Amino acid sequence: MESTIVMINLFGAVALLLFGLAQVKDGVSRAFGARLRTGLASGTRSGLRSFLSGFVATVALQSSTATALMVSSFVERELVKPRMAQIVLLGANVGTAVTAWIVATGIEWLSPLVILTGIVLYRSGSTGRQGGGTALIGIGLMLLSLHLLSSAT
Repeated sequence: MESTIVMINLFGAVALLLFGLAQVKDGVSRAFGARLRTGLASGTRSGLRSFLSGFVATVALQSSTATALMVSSFVERELVKPRMAQIVLLGANVGTAVTAWIVATGIEWLSPLVILTGIVLYRSGSTGRQGGGTALIGIGLMLLSLHLLSSAT
């Protein structure tokens, strides 16, 4: 019986993590979508700017895959040179590693505050703030799910 409860807790925490991740992506896309795409496309003039563009986009989107898909569509439309796209992807990989390191530092105690801040922003009128609020709610849910995962295991 106890193993069933542990499995339910584990699956519930994983589902909450995936839902939080989806909230972050939706919120960031709603709040910064056009500006993020424009910044990524125009931020590839030099190697350092390309690296930083990939890093910032990945930290904002919480997904190096999403960054890679955007950059590949820019290369296809010839908005970004293939060489600069490789540097953007390197920045995206570093962004993923830094995000994982931040989460591993044990900041899950911040989840109620992050969720509360996200709800306050979400309830405001502007679309940008609502997107930022959705992203913060997602981050808070992800932190909470990581705490639940560690408790379940």
